[in-house]
Amino acid sequence: NEQGLYLSSLLSDRVSPKQKHSDVLRAIRHVRRALPLDIHFKHIYGHQDDTTSYANLERSVQLNIDCDLLAKAGLKRFHKQRHIPPEVLPHETVIIRVRGIKVLGAIGPPLRNEVSRLNMRQFLASKGRLSLQGFDEVDWDAMEVKMASTPDQHRIWITKHVSGFCGTNHMLNKRSSSNSTICPCCKDPDIIENTLHQLHCKDLQRVELWENSVKSLKKWLTFKQTSPLLLIGIIRYVSGKGVDTYSCVENNTHDLRILSVSQDMIGWNNFMEGKISKRFQMIQQQHYLDIDSKFSSHKWSSDLISRLLLMIHKQWIHRNNVVHKRRKDGLKHKEGIKVKRKIEALCAEGENMLEPEDQYLMDAPLECIQEWDGIKKKIWIRSVEAAKAVKRMRYTEKTAPTLPFPNHPFPCTESRNHTQVEQQRKRKYARYGSRKMVRKKTKHYHL
Repeated sequence: NEQGLYLSSLLSDRVSPKQKHSDVLRAIRHVRRALPLDIHFKHIYGHQDDTTSYANLERSVQLNIDCDLLAKAGLKRFHKQRHIPPEVLPHETVIIRVRGIKVLGAIGPPLRNEVSRLNMRQFLASKGRLSLQGFDEVDWDAMEVKMASTPDQHRIWITKHVSGFCGTNHMLNKRSSSNSTICPCCKDPDIIENTLHQLHCKDLQRVELWENSVKSLKKWLTFKQTSPLLLIGIIRYVSGKGVDTYSCVENNTHDLRILSVSQDMIGWNNFMEGKISKRFQMIQQQHYLDIDSKFSSHKWSSDLISRLLLMIHKQWIHRNNVVHKRRKDGLKHKEGIKVKRKIEALCAEGENMLEPEDQYLMDAPLECIQEWDGIKKKIWIRSVEAAKAVKRMRYTEKTAPTLPFPNHPFPCTESRNHTQVEQQRKRKYARYGSRKMVRKKTKHYHL
């Protein structure tokens, strides 16, 4: 493009380390300075032969078209012959590699990624989530491409799920011990609902949803012209839910056996979270070359990660629908359970806790009250609690002791003899004089 033409025309050999394709620009400038010629750059629009005959075009335009055709033919020949692309350009004097991979653009991001990779490698191994050998087998490049193309909100959910910080009952119980750890779908009392349980829940609706997700994954793999051996292996591995290792899948070739060992180091749970083996991409790339397909194996790997994470996300959405959906009475599931328990507790106390004029609230049986709508249930609960408060207040008034000053704003809590109080008041007045003097001297005393 015109920007690349301008950057190539500069005489300085120094290229900014943040510049994309800095190695190509540096090589062009080096060759230009070495030639004993004055080179002038001119921008020529491409594909002009689409609207004008080749013979009627200028010589510079014809040369541009010829170069374009020769470059495409060389690229096709290179792929058919399956050559390894050269990393070093002609007249390139300085090369920077990170983990053996040449840095083509800015130097900072690859270095920061490598430092973060080493820290994460040790962290996951210390937590027992992923071994050091398994970490090295993961296709982190495909994961980076997938996360870069993911919206922010979905990326936040992926991070929370992988780290175990999603709002499961296990996590909610850590915040408040009143929250139950039982799964709201399968309701198995022996299982704690965490992020790993989302894929192993035995609820019938979630099992059916999982089977439909597996069918969708198989349809996508077929559309993407996936290698038949990979397609069979992935579907069997996903359907097994970690019961069988990838080595249990039929492996007829040496590459598939290496893939099985590599994926077994990573594990099934990590596989479903997008940590797939980099051997998948290698085998798929070879398959695309064999069938002369235009699909990209790198794009296939990142899309496979998206499909696996989508299967988990569907399970999470279904779980939230169960928790937050409205029941027949209009209440949410969790709120409805609390209201139901409260009604049962109030009915168990009976009408003896109420005054005679309020006992009509207990005329309806428990089964009938549970059939009411949510608003009516809440009104009934508040009415019964208010009636109980009235009875408690009346009982307190009857049993409270007789006080010497009933209209006093702060009555004393214990019974005192009226004669003793009167004698104490007279002694205070005799000492200080009138009531006015008592207030005045008391005020001075406090000051």
